[in-house]
Amino acid sequence: MQVNLKKRKKNEQEEISDLYNEIGNRYIPRPKANLPYVAVTLGLIHPKYYKVIKACDGKKDIISIAKEIMMSITLVKKRIERLARTRLIYLQREE
Repeated sequence: MQVNLKKRKKNEQEEISDLYNEIGNRYIPRPKANLPYVAVTLGLIHPKYYKVIKACDGKKDIISIAKEIMMSITLVKKRIERLARTRLIYLQREE
């Protein structure tokens, strides 16, 4: 059972990173829930990650988010990838 969970987690991480390596901004990040700022004050999430989550409204792609919060695109991609792994946001295919 432990091996299956590790494989599943590894496959999930590879899928997320492949989305950004091959497709770029064709997936739009959406937050799973409205995260209050109290999470930052309690130390549950870093302010830089909170800034990325708040910029993800389900309408903007990665490039637009990077411009809005004035971060490099690669840094935003890395943070979105990490937030997707922790399941605070999910990726929706752009239509």
